[in-house]
Amino acid sequence: MGVGHAGVSLPVAGRLRVEPVVFYARSGLGAEAQWRALLAGELGLGGVSALGGGMAVGRISDSPAGLDGTVWDGHARPTVGTGAGGRAHLLLLHDGAGREP
Repeated sequence: MGVGHAGVSLPVAGRLRVEPVVFYARSGLGAEAQWRALLAGELGLGGVSALGGGMAVGRISDSPAGLDGTVWDGHARPTVGTGAGGRAHLLLLHDGAGREP
């Protein structure tokens, strides 16, 4: 069982950042393993408000649930300031496993 995760946040221009990430995991359930490559980004809207999102694709194998093949997901994340340094996030996620997107 184990997880590996590596990524970096890179400023592209002004308020725009991109974040390439690689992820690998073994669940400990049988021989299940998966890896994903993610490209995410965030656009700062002033203060702590931002719009973020990304897409990931990878592989899952030997899942006890019978999932084998392509793993993919996409997400969007608006963030707004709530005052006194606080933030609120809304995460919209769509994913699939063991089938083509």
